[in-house]
This record gives sequence, structure tokens and C-alpha cells, in this order.
Amino acid sequence: MQTHGDVSAKSTNRQFYFEEIIMLKKTGNRIPDLVVNWHLLEPCQFKCKYCYAEWEKTRLPEIYKDPHASSHLIEQIALLEHGRSAVRLSFAGGEPLLDKKLSAKIDRARDHQLAVSIISNGHLLKQDFLRENGKKIAMLGISIDSLEPVRNEKIGRRTLTDKQTDYQNIIKLLSVAREINPDIRIKINTVVNPFNFDEDLSELIDRIKPDKWKVLRVLPATAKSMIQAISDEQFMLFRKKHAHISCAIFEDNECMKNSYLMIDPYGRFFFNKENGEYGYSDPILTVGIEEAFAQTSFDEVKFSNRYSDGVK
Repeated sequence: MQTHGDVSAKSTNRQFYFEEIIMLKKTGNRIPDLVVNWHLLEPCQFKCKYCYAEWEKTRLPEIYKDPHASSHLIEQIALLEHGRSAVRLSFAGGEPLLDKKLSAKIDRARDHQLAVSIISNGHLLKQDFLRENGKKIAMLGISIDSLEPVRNEKIGRRTLTDKQTDYQNIIKLLSVAREINPDIRIKINTVVNPFNFDEDLSELIDRIKPDKWKVLRVLPATAKSMIQAISDEQFMLFRKKHAHISCAIFEDNECMKNSYLMIDPYGRFFFNKENGEYGYSDPILTVGIEEAFAQTSFDEVKFSNRYSDGVK
């Protein structure tokens, strides 16, 4: 049972934390802006073998299904702007475009002056969605691991009806996104895994010309993804093959751990524990964003190293 003293101590810690941020701001020391990754839902059309989008099930409802709860969670996320110059809310999954009410969530985030990004596998991306939302999106991220059908089959990047993403169409859609919103930033995410570590994606990146190409070593964060771990040599092979690409940012496992601020479909922060499993905060809608944030293992130094130029 939580005592009054425990509650007071936590409140004091939260107050000290946010006062410290404000003081850093006033004294001119750089503090990181924030990107908050809200993993709306677990379902996805693909079944990538390394996917870490698996969470401890609870009796809590999935937030994205309830417009009121979704709005409340976005309001809480906006409170993280306190003492910071910018917060970007990134809608992820699973596959966020499976959420039929995603446009309403984008509008709500914008109402709270949050920058918005979307991380998608691109399979459901349509011109209609871009024409409705393109001007509201600060960054559009597409995950691409391979251009070869056989490799994508092995990775699990196909639907139950054996359909794979048409990446030529993705290139066209990204061009449309830039026409609609010249300020939009395009990001490509690639997870280096046992089936693509020797592939050369240079031509694809040259054609898309993304603002950022994030190359991540498969992270053994779940029992499923642990089986897909690769060696240092395999990751370095991929890295050396693409070292000439100026927009590439390579992230090994160590710099990934606890440098992402992530919320699961049940409205809890989740983070990597030392044993490779996830840890969870209390539900944000129950204890508030400050209390839940204080329960994470989020490493702001690691985060700031990844976003030295800001989150927008």
C-alpha cells in the first residue's frame, strides 16, 4: 500500500525534475526536445520475425479505440512540452494506418501544438490520406528492409494473402507528400536482420533522397526478436556498404536501449530492462504523465545524441 509519505516523496521528485529542466532552459544549457512514440495498436498486415511490437496484455482497454481516452492521452503528452522547446508525437504500431480514426488524432495533436510524425510500413498509404493530412505531418517515416521479394518473404514482410508492398508506388507517394507539403521530412527506417545484412539499398536511398535514413540493428527486445539477433560483423558489413550515404544514421543496440520514449496501446510507457524484457510504467491516464514518465528508464543523454539538431 502506498503511504502519504511515498506519494509526497514522488511528488517532490517530479517537481524537482521539472524545475531542473526549467533551470537548464533559463541558463542556456541545451536540453533535448522530445519525440514520444505512441504505439497505437499491435496488429499489422505483416508478421516481421524480428518485430518488437508485442506487449504484456492487461485488462486495460486499448486507448486508440476510445476517442475520449485518446484525446485525454494526447493532452497528457502535450504536458511534456513544459520546459522544452518542442515535442513531436509519433504515431506508430503495429501499423498505425489500420486506425480508421488516425486523422482525428492528428488533428487533436495539432490542437495541442504537437508536431506530428507517422511511422508506417507504407502498405496502406494512399494519396487520399496524404491529401487530407500531408500538410499536418512534420515527418513521414516508411520502414523498408529489402527490395527483393524473396528476402521480404523470409523477413515476414507480406500479408496473409501473400501481398508485398509495391516500393515503386511508395517512391511515387513520397513524391506526392513533398508536393503537398514541401516542409515535410521523409525518413526511411531499415532494420538490419539475418535476411538483409548483405543487401545494398544505396540505389533506393538515392532515388528517395530522404532527409534521414535510420539504420537500426535488430534489437532483441522480445523472445521473438531475440532469435533474429545478428553479429557485430553482420551489422558492420551493412554499415560499411552504406557508409557513403550522408543521410544515414546507424544505431547499434546499445544506443537504442532506453533512448526512445514509448507508449504502448494500453497507455503505459514501456522501456527495456536489463534482462531484455520490457518494463512498464503505471497507466498514464491513471497517474498522470509526470508520474508515469518518472517511472521510466529513459536516457535523455542518449536521446539528445540522436537529436542534436532538434526533433522537427
